[in-house]
Amino acid sequence: MSKFVKTAIASTTLLVALLAGAQPTSPATSPAGGSVTPSVSGAAAAAPGEQENEFARKHPRIHEVNQRLHNERERIQADLKAGKITEPQAHKLAAQARKIHQEEMRDARKQDGHLTKQEQEHLNREETRLNASITSDVKSNAQANGKK
Repeated sequence: MSKFVKTAIASTTLLVALLAGAQPTSPATSPAGGSVTPSVSGAAAAAPGEQENEFARKHPRIHEVNQRLHNERERIQADLKAGKITEPQAHKLAAQARKIHQEEMRDARKQDGHLTKQEQEHLNREETRLNASITSDVKSNAQANGKK
């Protein structure tokens, strides 16, 4: 798993925990002394899977948006690994995914951790555009390489 995907997952997990009411603590460190992932204390730290499920039940719009972003990030990594897209294309697509995630966090902060239906619809349109960009890049690379 790439550093980008690990960072994206860690930031999403932290967002979920913070919105569920956990308190942030200092980042965890590796044995070598480098920062690994952000951490939280409180109920969310004790049972992350349970808290995430509870959060998803209370915030289905955010869960849907995050699931789609997760799927798109995995697709970008898989297509890069398979040679279907180039590294610059993957970076451009990852930047689009980051922008969507930042917009989602900004919207959720305005509504005490919730997304309005309109915000969710807007984010879904952005995710659909990202999906179309991935498909377009894969197809253009296949045509350039003489594949269908």
